[in-house]
Amino acid sequence: MLIRMEVFESGEGMMLRSSTLLFLQTLACEWIREIALIKSIPSHVAETVGGKIFAFGSYRLGVNSRGADVDAVLVSPRFVERHEFFEQFPARLKEHPDCSELHAVSDAFVPVIKMTFRSVDIDLLFAKLDLPTIPDDIDLRANTETLLRNMDEQCVRSINGCRVTDEILHQVPNPENFRVALKVIRIWAKKRGIYSNAMGFLGGVSWAILLARIAQLYPNAAPNVLIMRFFYVLTRWDWPKPVELCELTPPNLHFPEWDPRTNLKDKYHLMPIITPVYPRQNSTYNVSHSTKQVILDELERGRQITSDILFKRKTWEDLLQSKNFFESYKHFVIVIASSDTAELHLDFHGLVESQLRKLVLSFEQNGAIARAHVNTKSYGRSSDSDPQHVSKWIIGIMFRKIADAGKKLNVDLTYDISNFIKQINSMTASSQLHLNVEYSRPKGLMQFLPKSEHPLLIRKHASKASGADKQAAQQSKPPQPSRQSSAQAAASGGDSPSSSSAQAQSKRPHSPTAVVSAVDAANSASVESAATTDSVGPDGDTDVGAQAAKRPALSLDAEAS
Repeated sequence: MLIRMEVFESGEGMMLRSSTLLFLQTLACEWIREIALIKSIPSHVAETVGGKIFAFGSYRLGVNSRGADVDAVLVSPRFVERHEFFEQFPARLKEHPDCSELHAVSDAFVPVIKMTFRSVDIDLLFAKLDLPTIPDDIDLRANTETLLRNMDEQCVRSINGCRVTDEILHQVPNPENFRVALKVIRIWAKKRGIYSNAMGFLGGVSWAILLARIAQLYPNAAPNVLIMRFFYVLTRWDWPKPVELCELTPPNLHFPEWDPRTNLKDKYHLMPIITPVYPRQNSTYNVSHSTKQVILDELERGRQITSDILFKRKTWEDLLQSKNFFESYKHFVIVIASSDTAELHLDFHGLVESQLRKLVLSFEQNGAIARAHVNTKSYGRSSDSDPQHVSKWIIGIMFRKIADAGKKLNVDLTYDISNFIKQINSMTASSQLHLNVEYSRPKGLMQFLPKSEHPLLIRKHASKASGADKQAAQQSKPPQPSRQSSAQAAASGGDSPSSSSAQAQSKRPHSPTAVVSAVDAANSASVESAATTDSVGPDGDTDVGAQAAKRPALSLDAEAS
């Protein structure tokens, strides 16, 4: 199946990645020698100080797909400072004709230089060791206490990406079977929209640790059996019991570690998956109640399908079917980030994406919301009227069912949205960056999504209409008046209870409504926009209220959903 899907990197592609990393290492060593001479290190010593680039992540694990980026870390001697790497080395790289789309993110939790070099996307981290030189045969897994002594936390986080990857491969009994199975799990997670650490789901390291634990439990299992056991075991896992690959004896160092016995915050992690090297960290600290439930739902679907595969009722291709995100929800919040230049948008896109989970968390704290689920896929321009440089993220909202069908529940998300915009604007303070947040029902999503995504929406409405037709055919009682007929009754003086809603709906056939309009840096404190009041009926349908403009932004009068 994997061969038919053409997911394996070609030999030429692997050679290109390998040669590109070696060439970058040569550039880095030349730059480090120059730094040594500037700092009055004798020339004969400067020639031997060295420096080494280590790959990690999917490339190091051997499960990278065609065109995937490469994660790497430059390990340098102790005389090279972090600010020198992020200020000087990018300038050296930009001089090279093979380097493009370079931007340094020095203030991130894990600082990184992102670039495309010889058509290979590379994320390059930096870590300096407390050593005068970097030997060619240095082993980053050996002698943890000596290796990490006198390192700062940012360097430890950077170097641990490589150490975690190597330790995972060391812990699995059959690396080749593990690689094949992990490739399938990664494709499955991406197809089902649950592969993103930044969005509150699981990243590549977390999925690798989970599968490595299954490989430990079933050391002689072939790849297909590993995958079946993966779903079987994890659907029965007693979360928040942590998943760990090995026991560690902490060295005599004082870096903060994941430990729920001493750290109060760690007790509330929902799906702890612990890295197998010191200092141990929970790789899934971003998981929220909503994303946990989405992950568990997908694991259960995977268990059912792999069980059917065992009895030849389904195929492996059925497991890897892409999920139609828009089929699961009837209410959507759209976050729109745009920038005046392409260079600015690279950083702004990453910033907004990294903060989206905080908006989702604030939605989850609303008692009327059962689930807030952000789609891991972002979208660009939907029409020529969109800004040239724009990114859009879709958040699906599911409301809780309430016992009293006649009771109205007011759902006001103004505070959450305005706080989110204030937070983003406080991090940028640039008039060239713009952030909008809008609300839409499914039919209105077409104006926000590229035409390539419209078939997903059309398929959803077609299946919904087909189901409604079957239900209507089975009913013996006369059909209820439609919204259009209610609007006509209102126009002729009828007293249909939903007449005002239907009139508003008929004026805006797609029913998209702006909840927060272009609020830039200084103006983010006061959110003024045409707002929406939605009446959510027992079937989850929504009527847009005619007097909505006077209501707070995204205020929903929900009877039930």
